[in-house]
Amino acid sequence: MSIRSKKRTKVTVFSKKLLFFAKNLYIYCGDVRYSLRFFGSRYEVKLRHYKLTAERIPQNREPHSEYCTTANRRANKPKMGKIAIENIKIYAFHGYYEEEQKIGAEYTIDVYLETNFTKAASSDELEGTINYETITRIIKTEMAKKSKLIEHVMQRIINRIKTIFDTIEILTVRISKLAPPLGIEVARVYVEHTENYTQKCAKCGKNFLSQIAGDNWTKHGLIYPETRATLTRTFGAAMCKACLEPHFIKAQPEEN
Repeated sequence: MSIRSKKRTKVTVFSKKLLFFAKNLYIYCGDVRYSLRFFGSRYEVKLRHYKLTAERIPQNREPHSEYCTTANRRANKPKMGKIAIENIKIYAFHGYYEEEQKIGAEYTIDVYLETNFTKAASSDELEGTINYETITRIIKTEMAKKSKLIEHVMQRIINRIKTIFDTIEILTVRISKLAPPLGIEVARVYVEHTENYTQKCAKCGKNFLSQIAGDNWTKHGLIYPETRATLTRTFGAAMCKACLEPHFIKAQPEEN
């Protein structure tokens, strides 16, 4: 099926079904974008009711989602990756019974986290990624505190990590207790927990990070309580920085 404009520019539509569900089609040919607009209802589109316009894309224009090709979108896509710190061995004194806290046992800790590698890949600086040394120090500090349950120790480690590193999207911590005293030979017992900090903005639909529930309202700027109540009532509690930025309290200029 083909449609001809007054300038006899031929535009081929590959699917007849596509006409019934798309009223605006953008077709790229070199640096020219053809905009094909249909007029009619969703279920009845008449071929004579159309308008074809051509627009030349500026050569010095910054990349924009409206003009970006598939290759550009892939190039601008964040480099996501996983960091794993496995088999950290620590002798600690945890246990429900008093004897366990006196004798102690050997533990192994595994940490898996997913984060954005874009900044680290381009700058080659430590500030752009997760510092493994900091992770191991957190684990060593929390494992030194006696606790009855390793579930409690695991949650403390998770809380410390996500408080320091706000670029983590998914965090998994596993604590294994080797050869536990159960009256039978057991290689190990372990607890594992995974937290996903990616949320979807209720207004624009884009994903954003929120390590602590409700921190999206406070970590980027201040908002009046009345404004927050109105936004929450209208859109919901999950809103990204871009949608909240117009509502931040602006600093008042100092009077001379």
